[in-house]
Amino acid sequence: MIMNAGSGDSSRIVIDLDGTLIRTDLLTESASKFALTTPFAFFYIFLWLLKGRAYLKSRLAALVDLDVAALPYDQSVLKWIADKRKLGYSIVLATASNIKYASQVSEHLGLFDEVFASDAHINLKGAEKARVLNERYGVCCYEYLGNSTADIPIWKSCSIAHAANFSRKVEVFLRNGGKRGDLILNKSTLSFDCIFFIRALRPHQSLKNLLVFIPLLAAHQLFIPNSFR
Repeated sequence: MIMNAGSGDSSRIVIDLDGTLIRTDLLTESASKFALTTPFAFFYIFLWLLKGRAYLKSRLAALVDLDVAALPYDQSVLKWIADKRKLGYSIVLATASNIKYASQVSEHLGLFDEVFASDAHINLKGAEKARVLNERYGVCCYEYLGNSTADIPIWKSCSIAHAANFSRKVEVFLRNGGKRGDLILNKSTLSFDCIFFIRALRPHQSLKNLLVFIPLLAAHQLFIPNSFR
């Protein structure tokens, strides 16, 4: 995890990356690209995952280059960030994605004063992200923009809770939490109900779901129907 020097004592807004700033997940993106270009990719992914998600992300980042300029950035979120910067806010990127990709996104956009991200040892997600931000800034000393239930520990620790492209469960939490700030939803793409339905299918967990096929592949039984019972 890397922390770059801040830019003063102005109000801060911390921005999540996967699913918030971009409408995809960089672990899925890097794993998919690795699988398409590497023989026995799922074998390696499985071994790395045994050492933890942080290690898996670091290995993929070391081997896979992503074109950060081509990522599906949420234009509504980018405009929201630009407006906040004009008001004097310091903008921070904090993501569970690997520091390599986070730094590249930060350099490409030129919007962030600090970057927090996962490394080979720390998966900066949920309670771990909240801990790091609280140690750096203090509890209730920053605002936070996220999108998923994994962000709830950070919303509980921040001063104002903003959300983008959120599920109904997140919306209920924010409306009852007493800290609700701005709710950003990109209406130019998917409707709220459609987003909720897609997230209910948990496509971000497709990588883990595919790992169950590794034993069948190793035993040469992948295409035997009875093997799936």
